[in-house]
Amino acid sequence: MAGDERLNKLYARALRIAAKTGSGPLLAVDAPPDLSVGLAGRWSRYHANDDAAKVWPEGQFNGAVIRLNRVREATQLAVAAALSCMPQGGPVIVFGFNDEGIRSTRSIADLAFETVEAGSHGRVLIAKAPEGPRSGVGATLQAWLRTGPMPLPSGIRERWSSYPGCFARGTLDAGTALLLATLDDRPPPVRVLDYAAGTGPIAEEAASRWPAASVFGIEMDAIALAAARQNAPRCRFVLGSDLSALPGTFDLILSNPPFHVSRPREDAIWRQLIQDAPGRLERGGELRMVVQREVPAEPTLREAFKTVQRVAQTSGYDVWSAR
Repeated sequence: MAGDERLNKLYARALRIAAKTGSGPLLAVDAPPDLSVGLAGRWSRYHANDDAAKVWPEGQFNGAVIRLNRVREATQLAVAAALSCMPQGGPVIVFGFNDEGIRSTRSIADLAFETVEAGSHGRVLIAKAPEGPRSGVGATLQAWLRTGPMPLPSGIRERWSSYPGCFARGTLDAGTALLLATLDDRPPPVRVLDYAAGTGPIAEEAASRWPAASVFGIEMDAIALAAARQNAPRCRFVLGSDLSALPGTFDLILSNPPFHVSRPREDAIWRQLIQDAPGRLERGGELRMVVQREVPAEPTLREAFKTVQRVAQTSGYDVWSAR
């Protein structure tokens, strides 16, 4: 069964259970948008070509139906966000696949969950919103803020902002470090784009390395984008999942594209970038991206670009330059 079909069926089961609670208006969290039409509201931290992506839900609801995030702490944040919009005793329904960890999930954000439906691929869990005001720990995004050092090539940033669910947990991952280490051979660009910016390390390094350049970033996670704006204030960031979210052309597009927005591994994001990049680069412009070694990026790059070169390689990553 295709992944989307499996997800839609599991979500439909969660909605049927929610309907049986008779709880009234419900909030759908990180759920398929086409199946959420009948609910009172949607909230997702991830951009999906609609207006649901925000850093925090808005409005008041009697219950919530929440898609399990593969990052446990991101699910905890999502549950806390939903609770901030609910009265006590309202149903909190979480659904997800067994290979995402739903089978071993017993508690989230101090709520004890029970399994109300289980199948061969996934489960639906339910808990009740606790008593007490929703202004406690975790009731705002700011309560989830984390800061720590970010060791960029241009210097350590001592207070780098991040939130649960952000890529690499707000640290400098090995792939990004390898990509940044290849930039010494580049002449200064005029316009730079950090595609899939995360919390902004590539954009911040570009702005520091080339202070005269205009540096942009695009990111599909609204919460990560909020962190990036704190971390790289000289850069312009926009919420989006492809290059159509930004106008103009660029001399240089840099990217460490995501491969695990959900399970299984997704190829759509990096393939879309390679497909769109030639039309958004100036003459002589360059796409430079880092991918895990097992990702078959080279054939796709050679179909889209005249010149493709591997400029760095480790046991885990390749950095490709395409013009």
